[in-house]
Amino acid sequence: MKFKIEASIHTVPEIVPDPETQREIEASVLRAVRHLESQPHHLLGEGASAKVYFPEKGLPNTCYKVLRDNHYPVVHAYNDTGKEKIPPIYKAHFDNKTSTDLPWSLSIEEEVKITNKVALLGQEADMPVDVPLCYHYFKLAGEVDRQDEYYISDRVEVVLMDRMKGKDLDQIVFGKLPLPSNFDPDAFIDKLKTFLDFIHSHGIYHRDIALRNIMVDDQGNPKLIDFGRATDTTMGEDPYRAESMVGDSKIVRTFTNDDHMLEEVRKSLREYHKFTQSPEFAKK
Repeated sequence: MKFKIEASIHTVPEIVPDPETQREIEASVLRAVRHLESQPHHLLGEGASAKVYFPEKGLPNTCYKVLRDNHYPVVHAYNDTGKEKIPPIYKAHFDNKTSTDLPWSLSIEEEVKITNKVALLGQEADMPVDVPLCYHYFKLAGEVDRQDEYYISDRVEVVLMDRMKGKDLDQIVFGKLPLPSNFDPDAFIDKLKTFLDFIHSHGIYHRDIALRNIMVDDQGNPKLIDFGRATDTTMGEDPYRAESMVGDSKIVRTFTNDDHMLEEVRKSLREYHKFTQSPEFAKK
């Protein structure tokens, strides 16, 4: 499928590429999207709502986070003259889904804003945890297929961002991979706890702390990724509760508590670290 870039937005005002680099970035994004399924060896990771790829060439130390259709098709209804009768909406019932199946992740634009805010706050305060900086956001549109009275637009959103060196804890634990030498699970988690306390003091909550969203590099340093469920709260708000209206119905969603989930990660990491010290692991 062919795609075209509908929007190209610089997300770090201080870092704007020159025209030649901009053209290279856009060409690389189009190549990446065009070959998503045919080049699985470029896949770095996959979450509930997105896949992360590294560029096929150039742009060192970067990667692409790709969201396709924001989970669900964008549906446009047309009348006989081809004019749109209703604005584009997400139709939860279009593929027999109910309102409770609607996505609860942030829009990618909101995620980029929160991720960059956290990354820059952490850098300014010299925090012991790295967060990837997002440099560029793209909206792409593909060919349109006719399906009964609806036209389904194949839309893709792409973020060019820092490529974090290391592996996520989910890969390490379930892949039974070695931890960095002299790794201390409690010291590692304590750094993350310090960082979470810091961003909480600025009203930001991650709300998806899990092994898959925490990385460790070869030196044992922690990195926090995937702010797709994060929130930037105001005073008095419950950061772990969200309300949304779907038609006349109010849907309430609760999110996992950062501190509680970090302690669950601590338990898992302690157990795995102990396993890596065992004769059984040494035989691998």
